[in-house]
Amino acid sequence: MLTIGKQFRFEAAHNLPEHNGKCRNLHGHSYMLEVCLSGRDLHNEGPQKGMLLDFGILGTIVRREIVDKLDHTNLNESFGANPTAENMASEFAYTIRSELDSTITSITVRVWETETSWAECTI
Repeated sequence: MLTIGKQFRFEAAHNLPEHNGKCRNLHGHSYMLEVCLSGRDLHNEGPQKGMLLDFGILGTIVRREIVDKLDHTNLNESFGANPTAENMASEFAYTIRSELDSTITSITVRVWETETSWAECTI
């Protein structure tokens, strides 16, 4: 099994209306999004020869489908009513998966809300 990964960053605000702590209030984070793709087969020919997936292609997908849509937004308005790191990791994983071909057998998305706190979804 081979795995590749790429990191992305975006800035966004959110609040968790039903939370019993500080996160009930509107606040912002410098999110880091980590995307890892796994598969057994490398491309045998063409511009991706020897690659699981070109990092540029992965970057284009993630920026188009996630980062460009969410950067500098209020996640409650652009993502949903309960934008927890867990909900985002799951939604992002399924969104990215839908853009990939069958050579990718597994995808893991980790959403870092702070330097020490993250949520991960693997499908």
